[in-house]
Amino acid sequence: MIKLPPPVYQFDQVFSTCLEGLDKKPKFKARLSAGKADIDAQLDLYSEKAPIGELYTLEPFVKEHGPDPIIVSDLKKSEFLNLYEVHLRGKEKPGRVIYEKLLASANGSCPYCGGIGRPRNLDHYLPKSKFPQFSLFPKNLVPACRDCNMDGKGQGFSASAGKQIIHPFLDAEHFFQEQWIFGTYDPSDEPTGSVNFYADPPLHWSEVDQERAKTHFKDFELGVRYAKEAGSRLISLREQLDKLADLGISSDEISKVLLRPMVDHAPHVNHWERVMGKAVIETMNDG
Repeated sequence: MIKLPPPVYQFDQVFSTCLEGLDKKPKFKARLSAGKADIDAQLDLYSEKAPIGELYTLEPFVKEHGPDPIIVSDLKKSEFLNLYEVHLRGKEKPGRVIYEKLLASANGSCPYCGGIGRPRNLDHYLPKSKFPQFSLFPKNLVPACRDCNMDGKGQGFSASAGKQIIHPFLDAEHFFQEQWIFGTYDPSDEPTGSVNFYADPPLHWSEVDQERAKTHFKDFELGVRYAKEAGSRLISLREQLDKLADLGISSDEISKVLLRPMVDHAPHVNHWERVMGKAVIETMNDG
């Protein structure tokens, strides 16, 4: 929904900073250092697959692999999770500074929901419970609001191409540059009218990318969440529209003064307010 710039830290910086907190565990620190080349190979595979929408082809570690399987080199799942939870996220650890800067890099707008929510945590795009090898990989750490992180996504991941949500760091530009969320405005829904939001990706996209956009819209409940935002805005907007109409001002002038600015100056092409503004304009033109 919102394209994020590349993470402000490289994996090597995150890895070395987390290792600084392991001075009291020299054997573990040495094993991590010895396994880094194998970890890097996994990260290269991630970076290769993500831009072409093929992260779904990566094999997850599931319960059939045992409660604490070997993930990379001789490093166990629990050890990767410990690195993240204690040495990156832990408030008293050197890595916490990196965690906070990664979280702040979204500038207060959750990329999954188009900026409705404010990021509160780093979400693992590929969940760390199934893909522990990516638990410290900055490109896998997405600043996310609680609704998107806990309710919309949680520990889910896709095993098919079309069911993948949009990756804020690495996905194709058309997901972010082209409009695929639309709305219809119903002025008869008193007292303010209402907007129905829906996903309608461009037909020139591949079938997989069209399905992915619809999956993203559904999984993060954007129809309901966008409608809630629009409902609050329509309380004042409808009153303004009615007053201007009562003064004899034409629909074109009302649109130019009141509605076009919210369309033209929206933060991104699929922002709820932009979609709402376009929907109201279309209804006024039809009327």
